[in-house]
Amino acid sequence: MNILMIGNGFDLEHGLPTKYTDFLKFIKDFNQAYYSPHNTTALQEFENIYFSAAFHNGINPSDHETIINALRKLIYGNLWINYFIKVHDEHLFLKENWIDFESEISSVVQTMDRLRTMIFDLNRLICALEIYIAFYIDHIKIKYYAPDIFYNTFDKIISFNYSYTYWRLYTTIHHANYHFVHGYARFDLFFLKNIEESPNILENYMSEKTTKIG
Repeated sequence: MNILMIGNGFDLEHGLPTKYTDFLKFIKDFNQAYYSPHNTTALQEFENIYFSAAFHNGINPSDHETIINALRKLIYGNLWINYFIKVHDEHLFLKENWIDFESEISSVVQTMDRLRTMIFDLNRLICALEIYIAFYIDHIKIKYYAPDIFYNTFDKIISFNYSYTYWRLYTTIHHANYHFVHGYARFDLFFLKNIEESPNILENYMSEKTTKIG
């Protein structure tokens, strides 16, 4: 049996911005646009950069505002996102453009006691990350095929990624059994539309999902 195991290096090799620092830049760009004095124009520019492919590929125009509003709800006051941005800025000051989300989460959990708030905000972080992947990463047009994968045949794919990169590029060539170790980025627009109205919907939604950071 020929098994292919892929991680984030696979997406990076295909030119996709899937480092956690790329996600944090996405968050910063959104906040800058949303709270800009020229909010409407700035958000349109943000959508053109990040969501234009998704919004022109099967996402109804009426749902564009839903996605933007849900993203604001997930980001606003999120202690994890604020913490990671702070840590990342400190790393940039030291000329280190990286951040290890898993290690940082572990260290914070050991020093903080607001467990319920931490879990709630971690779920919000995961949902915001899924918006980034589902509506941006998974719609980026990829021009590069990895020859060592293209010219091989695999019986099973084990993916540690949340994205559909291999699925999008190679499934027409390889019809292999596919397994997402950490789950994959997907979204129910009903959830996005009701995230503000129903306080329990995030907890219920996440309890039914398998996506996790790790």
